[in-house]
Amino acid sequence: MVKSPQTAQAGLEYHPRMSDTHAAESTATLLSLLRQGDDSARDRLVARYLPMLRRWRTGACRRGRGI
Repeated sequence: MVKSPQTAQAGLEYHPRMSDTHAAESTATLLSLLRQGDDSARDRLVARYLPMLRRWRTGACRRGRGI
């Protein structure tokens, strides 16, 4: 991962909001495809958002424990 000056200072990794592969398909498009039964759209959504949700969960758990 690349660290920007702001995130490096905070000890965080930088994650671009959208990579080149994500730019071609919006989340709304993938959700629409998923509703139509496209399992590969589900896989692309999970691949896109699961890492962010895991990072958020880890941070939320730490804040909840008072660490």
